[in-house]
Amino acid sequence: MQIKNQPDEGIYIHGLSLEGAAWSKAEATLAESEPKILYTDLPVLYITAARKTKVDPRIYDAPIYKYNCRGDKYLLAYASLTCPQDKPPSHWIIRGTALLCNR
Repeated sequence: MQIKNQPDEGIYIHGLSLEGAAWSKAEATLAESEPKILYTDLPVLYITAARKTKVDPRIYDAPIYKYNCRGDKYLLAYASLTCPQDKPPSHWIIRGTALLCNR
């Protein structure tokens, strides 16, 4: 996918990796990762600030870490990712699913 113009608000970001899950391009949701595959590359994401007015039961707020080191020191933000119908956000929390800037 080629991005030609910048958005009016927010940014497009690329180069993030997903740990503990995979990304289904067809469904645009989280998916189970393949065996022995630790990281999967994410497509270009559109990031913007938003107010959380109501909780959507299909959204997992995945932490974005600067490095593959968990903790508040390297936590940058949270990304709202859609979960598949059969796996609630608690499934991805238990798996430790997170986005990483550097593997």
